[in-house]
Amino acid sequence: MEDKKLAFLDLFWEDILYTKILPLLSLKDLFLMRRVSKQFKLLIDSYFGQMKVLNISLFSQIANHIAVKDDDYYINTAQSILFSTRPLKIIFTEPWNELFNAEPVLMKRVVEQLNAAELKCWLVVQQHCTSLQVVMMANCDWLTDDLLVPLLQNNDSITKLILNNCLNLSSICLQPAMIKSKNLKTLNLANCYWLTIGCLHALTLHQHGLEEVDFSGCNLISRDSLNRFLMISSKIKVLNLSRLQCVNDMTLSLLARCAKQLETLNISDCVTVTGYGMSLLIEYCHNLESVSCANCPLVHNNLKIPASKNVRLIPPHPNIPKVILCRVNV
Repeated sequence: MEDKKLAFLDLFWEDILYTKILPLLSLKDLFLMRRVSKQFKLLIDSYFGQMKVLNISLFSQIANHIAVKDDDYYINTAQSILFSTRPLKIIFTEPWNELFNAEPVLMKRVVEQLNAAELKCWLVVQQHCTSLQVVMMANCDWLTDDLLVPLLQNNDSITKLILNNCLNLSSICLQPAMIKSKNLKTLNLANCYWLTIGCLHALTLHQHGLEEVDFSGCNLISRDSLNRFLMISSKIKVLNLSRLQCVNDMTLSLLARCAKQLETLNISDCVTVTGYGMSLLIEYCHNLESVSCANCPLVHNNLKIPASKNVRLIPPHPNIPKVILCRVNV
């Protein structure tokens, strides 16, 4: 009697498929596999339930191509990316662009069908992903509060949240993460213009263990709200405050007093920062390794760097001479 051949689903799900194979697949591949059969659907849904990392940053841009087969025109969605409810950007190849420019109703219908299908995929993610620790959704301008809030409410173990350049969100979307994610360590909100003073006050109240923070370009926050946040954020190691008009020497003075574990700081385009604040920062932040201070015209004025400090300024101090070591034969 011949031995029965081992099928894909016969492999141990928890020990092999969940840990060795499925993490190598993209979200699009996982949803394509989910459509094969009821058993594969059960497999993927179970995998979503124990998945730790959700990275949709790569799916922020959509490109579909027009192709021809047997004299019929069709949309080739094999290269399309899941999770985009925005109007799709269609890249045409000659001469099919004239056809679709002449048929805007057909184009609109195709786009609506694709968006509806991808919305269903996102609802599956909302329902089954309940053990996420890392959520990376940078540059997803299709993302709204209604889509993000249920996902954050279902996951209370998030340690890393990346939302930079998500322009269609509001400060409401952070409420579940601020209240439920007690182990949040990394928060990236670069260019999130919806980050308000009230939202930063709530973040100050609920989150005291952040280690990596990016507020670059969030110019709705005020100097007082930022200073209150920095006063209680004693564990910060990486901080990006570039392009914030409210950052000045007082901000650096607070960092020197409260952020003793600070290692990397970015204050590029903070034009009011002077050498006085930078000197305090370098002197009292003993773990500081690098400071990005591009386009800060006053930062080198009266800047004092102790000889014992090995802090790298980007760009470097213009008056620091280059030391060349050579061997002299006497």
